[in-house]
Amino acid sequence: MSSVANGPNPAHASTAHPAGPKHLIFAPGGSTTHAQAAQFTKGVLSAKTLAASPLTQFNAWFREAQASGIPSPEALTLSTASLPSGRVSGRVLYLKELDERGFVVYSNLGHSRKSHDIRTNAFASMTFWWREIERQVRIEGKVERIDQAEAQRYYDTRVRGSRIGAWASEQGQVLGRRKLLSKEDTKKEVDALAEVEAEAEEQERKHAPDNSSSATTAKPGIEEASISASGPEEEAAKLKINGDILHHPHPEEAAFLAAAVAVDANGKPDEEMGRHILEDRVREVEQRFEGVEKIPVPDFWGGYRIVPDMVEFWQGRNSRLHDRFRYTRDLDLGEDDAPWTLERLSP
Repeated sequence: MSSVANGPNPAHASTAHPAGPKHLIFAPGGSTTHAQAAQFTKGVLSAKTLAASPLTQFNAWFREAQASGIPSPEALTLSTASLPSGRVSGRVLYLKELDERGFVVYSNLGHSRKSHDIRTNAFASMTFWWREIERQVRIEGKVERIDQAEAQRYYDTRVRGSRIGAWASEQGQVLGRRKLLSKEDTKKEVDALAEVEAEAEEQERKHAPDNSSSATTAKPGIEEASISASGPEEEAAKLKINGDILHHPHPEEAAFLAAAVAVDANGKPDEEMGRHILEDRVREVEQRFEGVEKIPVPDFWGGYRIVPDMVEFWQGRNSRLHDRFRYTRDLDLGEDDAPWTLERLSP
């Protein structure tokens, strides 16, 4: 496998990419700026240990993830695609139920991007990533809406503020708008931020203990910065963008330096870009349900069940030679009659 695929040697980075773009991020290795990616060494996965049903197998792996102390093992990425455009979108949600038919999440079903996608394309995928045990589960299947009685049972378990918020938020709808940078200004910003990063690395090298055995060079495609700084303690690297002074280490502020006045959804000047609209809606809902303990679930809010026709279990292995096993079935045959097939996939 090439060194580029696993992360470049800093000493040869400029040779490998002599005329490349100015990278803000290139081949990071965890918390290290340049490093070969870590190896996966914490487990193996064998066909003889897998359950006959992927739902049973997922339940076993989920219990192991919980027992391993992984923060929020129920967190997943739900990906959907809109038709006819085919544009894909993803977001992090929490798994709330696993039943004999599939995986259930709850969300806004009337305003959100995911709800729009699902109305045009009733298929979705889920991905779970459990870093601490180097495992991943991918799920694909058909999406169905659960009935409101079932949604109410879950909704009742939420804290009151979250139940109020479900009524108040038109999820995904615009609350405010700010015009940001033009294409030309964006290029200037990227160039400027690259110079700040190069200067920060130079200052770090200057103040680091002398070690003649380790060679360090500038990042590929990034010229040595000519601006001065007073040292890593003060982090006083400065540059000018559109006449404004930017102080490292907060270069993300540059995105707003050339911005027009922010407005809310009603077109009124508003630096918070409509946050007050959301908070006003929350107050209205609180007044509406004042003294009401059992708040009804909104008709535009509820649960999606992903009925799987594919589930893949992935166990990280050394040298990227991972163990991958995929369960598949044909849902056109019916959930009760469609047998699962198990396959090992090449990593």
